[in-house]
Amino acid sequence: MKDEKNLKKLMLYVGMLFLVIGFNSCSDDDDGTVTPLPTGSFALAGDEYTLTDNTVVLESITVSQSSWLTAVHSGNESTTDFIADPVRLEPGVNTNVELTFDEGAITAAGEGQQVVLMLFADNGGTPGTWDTTDQALAETETITVVAETSTAGFADFDTNGDGSLDSNEVPATYQNNFTEWDADGDGSLSSEEFYNTGFSNSDADDDDGISEEEWNTGFAGMFGNWSEDDFATYDADADGSLSNDEWNNAFAESQWFETYDADADTWVTEDEWNTGLFGDWDADDNDLIDEAEYDLYSPYVAGW
Repeated sequence: MKDEKNLKKLMLYVGMLFLVIGFNSCSDDDDGTVTPLPTGSFALAGDEYTLTDNTVVLESITVSQSSWLTAVHSGNESTTDFIADPVRLEPGVNTNVELTFDEGAITAAGEGQQVVLMLFADNGGTPGTWDTTDQALAETETITVVAETSTAGFADFDTNGDGSLDSNEVPATYQNNFTEWDADGDGSLSSEEFYNTGFSNSDADDDDGISEEEWNTGFAGMFGNWSEDDFATYDADADGSLSNDEWNNAFAESQWFETYDADADTWVTEDEWNTGLFGDWDADDNDLIDEAEYDLYSPYVAGW
């Protein structure tokens, strides 16, 4: 009798084991098949691309199911801070894929910025519409995207041909990234955002420091009204570069922000920014920018 009870227990355990195995084998799909994980791969001719009409063309991308291609700035891979509109890819090989970047996302004209191409499987939410439930694929690709260097000159911006630029013509001469400079997205620049903007625009090589050459270019092209031309004094640690703190100290006693803040509400709007720039560039205060004044500031703004 004891052996019979032990046999029944053994049969029960075996039955439960087969039940668990059968459940697991069918859990991936109701028909018992296992859904393969989505994959993707890049086959690109190089790692540097030049923007044309804010778009780059990528030679070949292969995905195992309907997917989305987009891009982020290098270092933002764990975010959804996309700098390009997601492009839908069909299963298989997709050739000559056009990826369009947001206006102002690529700003280093002639030098390039590293961006990371990312893939998402179209397997969440509404099919055919990207949303945050779509699965990020492990496959990424880092490329350098170079903004086209503007070939436009003074005569192109002087639309009325009078030999000078007025306040309506000047904004077209530089790339306005106000929405990017406005870090908190409230529509205006605080004092901190204002000076951070000046720092980042002066940091042409994007190494988080202002070299003496970058200082000299910026002093001639923009902030010469607001600081002494004394790089060595501002470079307190004498390392040949101004940190953000050293940069702020250079303008601590200036009225740069306050002058741009025309209505004195402690915020600089986009209109106030444009007006302030015009004032800085109008060296002879005649409310016009002549070609000599343009030639001073245009090298400074080329990398914005």
